Amino acid sequence: YSLFTKMLGNRDLRKYHVHNLKQSISEKQIEAPILVNELYQVINGQHRLESCKKLNLPVYYIVIPGLTLEDVQRLHANSKNWSLTEHLNSFCVRGFKEYLKYREFKNEFKFNDNETIAILEGVSDSKLTRTLWAKFKVENLGVSCEYAQRIIQVRQYYDGYKRRSFVFALLVCFEHESYDHDVFLKKLSKQSGKLMDQVHEDDYLRIIQKIYNRNNKNTIKLFY
Repeated sequence: YSLFTKMLGNRDLRKYHVHNLKQSISEKQIEAPILVNELYQVINGQHRLESCKKLNLPVYYIVIPGLTLEDVQRLHANSKNWSLTEHLNSFCVRGFKEYLKYREFKNEFKFNDNETIAILEGVSDSKLTRTLWAKFKVENLGVSCEYAQRIIQVRQYYDGYKRRSFVFALLVCFEHESYDHDVFLKKLSKQSGKLMDQVHEDDYLRIIQKIYNRNNKNTIKLFY
């Protein structure tokens, strides 16, 4: 491993990418070589190199003399990762049942990929990394459909009801034992002007909490 060095000016390693690659390679290592120049500076594949190093696995490589930092940038500019939709279609064509459920759900409710994953997996934390090519599983399709319908009910009061942060915020609410969605819709119908676009899930939760607790004797805490 010490044979290889990082080229000065190359981008830093992304920890989450190393983590995902490490998981994938531990399941099956594909003998995809990294590219290095005559000085063994890594031109392409530094994340694969780091993952193999952490797993103590062999590193396959090709030496191409004369490669420079400009070649690194050119390779990165010309490469394109698979999108979530492309991964989805690949699994569906091969008949994976969980992904067929995913596609049917997405076609019915029209949420984007990340929001669909969150609703189907019962995830309410937007900081969790969810990748469609991981071991995806629909937790409870009936509950997920109910949640999707609840979110869509907000449409008459708020056009941004499908925004990612808002969807995650409502999923937090749905998991709260004291939250009543009918109560929220009733309160929202009289305060819809207060629900405006926000960047973060926490900001939406603050607004939802204020709308929900207005004129309530027994307030509930949705945001901590």
